[in-house]
Amino acid sequence: MTSGAQAALFALCALLLGRGDVVAAGAVTYPGLKAVAAQQHLELAPVAMDEQGILPEAFEAVCRERAPKLLYLIPSIDNPTTATLPADRRREVAAVARRHGVLLIEDDPYAPLRSERLPALAELAPELTWHIATLSKCSTPALRIAYVLAPNAAAAVRLATVLRSSVLMAPPIFAALATRWITDGTLTALASAIRAENRQRQSSAASIFSGLDFAADPDGHHLWLHLPQRWRAAEFADHAERAGLAIVPASAFAVSPSPGRGRSDLSRHRPGPRDARGRAYAALGSSHPAGGRVPGRRLTSLAEGSAPRPNGAVAGPVATGRRGRPSAARNWRSFLPAGSATPLCPPAKRAWPICRALSAPWGRGRQASTKRFRQTSQTAGRAGKARSASAAACAN
Repeated sequence: MTSGAQAALFALCALLLGRGDVVAAGAVTYPGLKAVAAQQHLELAPVAMDEQGILPEAFEAVCRERAPKLLYLIPSIDNPTTATLPADRRREVAAVARRHGVLLIEDDPYAPLRSERLPALAELAPELTWHIATLSKCSTPALRIAYVLAPNAAAAVRLATVLRSSVLMAPPIFAALATRWITDGTLTALASAIRAENRQRQSSAASIFSGLDFAADPDGHHLWLHLPQRWRAAEFADHAERAGLAIVPASAFAVSPSPGRGRSDLSRHRPGPRDARGRAYAALGSSHPAGGRVPGRRLTSLAEGSAPRPNGAVAGPVATGRRGRPSAARNWRSFLPAGSATPLCPPAKRAWPICRALSAPWGRGRQASTKRFRQTSQTAGRAGKARSASAAACAN
């Protein structure tokens, strides 16, 4: 038992690998693995994938060319591609790992959400597999508890030693709560409720993104959207965030360059009613080239010096103000998707002066702000002198 799957992954890599060792993983993979590899100076070897996950023949080729010590994979509802390895492909992957003596880390957080149970790699190659099962996806992210199934008892003891030196122990209160939920059926009920909610959200997303190129699992938290080559995934993700959707561009997952995709997390929307979420999805869907125009005035930031064309391509300078600087938007509403009556994130009261400054051209806004700052500073200075004089009078 550990304090979350990420702690388990870090400890396993520290236990099983050394500086410069090669870890095989899908061409796009969980960013937590990339973070661990960077911290521990490991090399990641990308394995080609298709709509069902990593390709056994590609894994075989990597084993021959790079001699990895370990393969990391999420076999059920992969993060980010949503792919689930079929049973026969799991057996092939296990066979390749056995032939080349490659250890397996099976990170399986989404398996409890799937309606269909598939054999785990820990069942197919138990002598090679370290299986990680977390409760964060099938109950709540606040319950930082995960379980690791080791190949044998001696290996489990070695892992416990590494964990003791880093996180000491799993949080005892969380551990007791997790045990109770598992034994009394609460965890099963929570997973069923989350699965039902995921299906509703996936159904909504599928209807809104109809005609677009994306992959999804009906029981999963997220979907994997493919963008045309001319689109920049990072800019699309930035636009989606302003529309109220959590999208992570492919660069965050890429072991090798893979532009033009994004992972939309349907479980991390901003709080609000379902119709508000639907409007956000609709705004995002219409911003895709296949969906028509680009909502809102800004797909790229003013600092980038470019503005989107209606078809989603980015080209040409933005309007400029004095001395060739980009003009600020006319008002804060221009940052909202077209047709929005109210801001998605209403500015706080103290932000209104900034919004007013944005409503003026670059030069006048800066001059006005500078003038107000000087006036405020002078007023504060006079007040300070008056307080000093009063204090001196009292002292006398």
